[in-house]
Amino acid sequence: MRKVRAGIAVLLAVLLVAGIAGAVAGFPAVHVAKRQGVAVDWSNQAVTANGTLTYRSAAASNRSVVAPLGSNVHDCALVDINGTGHTRWRHFITYRGPWCRAQFIATPLVSTIHGRPTVLVAMKNTFYGFDEATGNVVLKKHLANMGFTAPVVVHSNDPLIVYPTMNGTVYAFHPNGTTAWKHHLGSYATGEQPQVVRPTSDGPPVVVVGGAKNIVGYDPNGSVAWRRNVSGRFLRAGHVDGRPIVVAASEYHVTGLYANGTVAWRHPTNESMTVGAVGAPHPGAPALAYVTDDSGSVLGLYASNGTVAWQRSLHSYRRYVPPPALGSLTGDGRQQVVVGAVNGRVRILDASTGAVMATYDRGVNLWTRPTILAGRDGHPDEAVLTYKDGRIVVLRYTGSSLPSWRVSLGRWSVTV
Repeated sequence: MRKVRAGIAVLLAVLLVAGIAGAVAGFPAVHVAKRQGVAVDWSNQAVTANGTLTYRSAAASNRSVVAPLGSNVHDCALVDINGTGHTRWRHFITYRGPWCRAQFIATPLVSTIHGRPTVLVAMKNTFYGFDEATGNVVLKKHLANMGFTAPVVVHSNDPLIVYPTMNGTVYAFHPNGTTAWKHHLGSYATGEQPQVVRPTSDGPPVVVVGGAKNIVGYDPNGSVAWRRNVSGRFLRAGHVDGRPIVVAASEYHVTGLYANGTVAWRHPTNESMTVGAVGAPHPGAPALAYVTDDSGSVLGLYASNGTVAWQRSLHSYRRYVPPPALGSLTGDGRQQVVVGAVNGRVRILDASTGAVMATYDRGVNLWTRPTILAGRDGHPDEAVLTYKDGRIVVLRYTGSSLPSWRVSLGRWSVTV
């Protein structure tokens, strides 16, 4: 065993030296990814790594992964990748400037509208709908301001797309682009995707939009159902004992609100917080809100009262941790938390206890939340990671206790 380990170490060292030499000579760089308990199902270098800076999460459907990729040296792009890792289509934004990487492509959403899977995304000051299979533009609407977040769709006979822009203007429009209503949030909309909840099982839905200073619940007709002076940079909806709840996270607090706007609980902290998911770790268990803080930790909070069920430190130093994702990577109905730290280290945790089940680290910064690719035909869910260098990696859980290394050089890779 010692000889095997020594041989692996020598091989990795040779590849590392080759990568450094290749980088100096202008050849693709070598990346060495250490993993335990997971395998790479597929990966795609969607856009050349030169200058790529990715700060938006991918969207996933049962057909593909859609990734927004920014840049500071070339055009930004929205890329659609099929279930085997091959690029189906790209849509470019021509802009060569420093802000392309951070603001010109928002987080996308894949939603079925009138029976057709559609990619919805804001790109600069224009909101687009793309046919998911072909990339053809099926919706194009000008907005007065840019936005960061993914939209939300209120499904009905005539679906309603709701989208907040940075300056706090909330747009609601139909799939043909006609405006249903427009309202100002009352503060900057710096948060993530709005949430749709129903205060009563047979009543109309409420669209919950978070801003820098308040959270507003809108009726589908655009009237304000309720408003709370609670910062809601991050929002996620779930259920507690069958009752809908929205968990909001921002600087120094996590707050639970019922669908009618009543504050259920408040969890004060000394950190800046995010929330990534709300759900039961396994059937019959109480729902937890899965949150992170900028001290480098991920926590499970009871969604009924905001108390801490478990806490796991991801960093030995204070650092922002993107929101986590929740899915059944084991395929047995039990849920796992997928969380990636900014330094690129990804962990798969038991959603009930926070125990580490698997790890993955390719040594590249990871600024975005993971995305869950839902399993098909009885297969488990998988985790989609969008790295700063433009590579999309899809992980599947194996449960293996033996570590392994995946060495990539350009389009080529080998596992040792």
